[in-house]
Amino acid sequence: MRASAYSTEGSFLNGTANGTEWQMTLGDGSCADGLRLAVMSMRRAETARINISAHMARDPTLGLSGDEAVVVELELLRFTQARALQQMSASEMAEHVGGIKAAANKLFAAGERVAACAEYERGWHLLRASRTSKAAAAEEASPLDALEAALLLNSAACAYSDGRHTEALAHAEAALALSPDATKAHYRKGQALRGLGRLAEAKAAFSAVVKLEPQNRQAHTELAALAAEATPAAAAAGEAASGVGPAGTSSGEQQMSASEVAEHVGGIKAAANKLFAAGERVAACAEYERGWHLLRASRTSKAAAAEEASPLDALEAALLLNSAACAYSDGRHTEALAHAEAALALSPDATKAHYRKGQALRGLGRLAEAKAAFSAVVKLEPQNRQAHTELAALAAEATPAAAAAGEAAAIVS
Repeated sequence: MRASAYSTEGSFLNGTANGTEWQMTLGDGSCADGLRLAVMSMRRAETARINISAHMARDPTLGLSGDEAVVVELELLRFTQARALQQMSASEMAEHVGGIKAAANKLFAAGERVAACAEYERGWHLLRASRTSKAAAAEEASPLDALEAALLLNSAACAYSDGRHTEALAHAEAALALSPDATKAHYRKGQALRGLGRLAEAKAAFSAVVKLEPQNRQAHTELAALAAEATPAAAAAGEAASGVGPAGTSSGEQQMSASEVAEHVGGIKAAANKLFAAGERVAACAEYERGWHLLRASRTSKAAAAEEASPLDALEAALLLNSAACAYSDGRHTEALAHAEAALALSPDATKAHYRKGQALRGLGRLAEAKAAFSAVVKLEPQNRQAHTELAALAAEATPAAAAAGEAAAIVS
């Protein structure tokens, strides 16, 4: 293609000079979203003038930083159509997703962390969707496992850096399921658990790193920090300074009975419901998450009697499902799935938990599993309109025409 980029005021930024031709691959993260969407609807030899807003204008090929809106004039000279994802062999899929990962690595090295993290997540979603739709032969599975684990661990690091510890833990545990002896997976799990205040489990995860790799300095450092926090002097100092105990609960909360904890956290949930009703969604979501963390920390520190466990289970499940809805609305589908599955562990017949699980799985592109989750809702509650609507939408997406439209991708040169 030939392309030239201009500022909205008309000054030339970069592009074709003396007949220069540009080549780019759509879908590998290196092409501006605005440019990608425009090119995919163009015909060979067609010319176009495109106005691209700043958040969709970052393009390393054209040297656009994404700091401002741009106008791009381009001519599509020729293109090669990529194979549909469902038609790719395991090796072709590995090459395709490996290219996305390599491009994301370059973005990360260039300081484009947010863009890189988005690409790691996108690469994993593509690979997971492909692997869910068809089984790979044994000799093909191993390299795909390694690639998927790498993408999961990069996404775990991104989530941890953003303070999304539940999502980081879900990514790390998924990576461990693929590679049980991966030291980085145990380390990422430890980081996430420490961020969640689950210190005993974090210690176990970092100890697993040391067992596999005795000289790992980072794991030894984390274990030393945990040991320092666990000493009576450190604990007393921490509680005197902030009123917060080692599990993330206040000293007063650690002394509460189960019924008192339920009343306290129930009050947080009720306040969050009012915030949500008033349109303060972000604040409400933060309170649901805080309430769940307080309840989980309290339940981890002491076992409740059987008669007290049931209302705590119901409260914890409700907080998890509200947090799942928040995560889903924000596009954090992995975290939404982790919340929904945790709620199901507490309440296996909860229709809302199956529904939230289905939403998250659909968001992750795991359509067969999403169908099973929505079907579980209908089995428990045959007249559930939302689940029937979701199942109808999934059935429509499964038609050949819809599948072909969804999988179209192009390589432009």
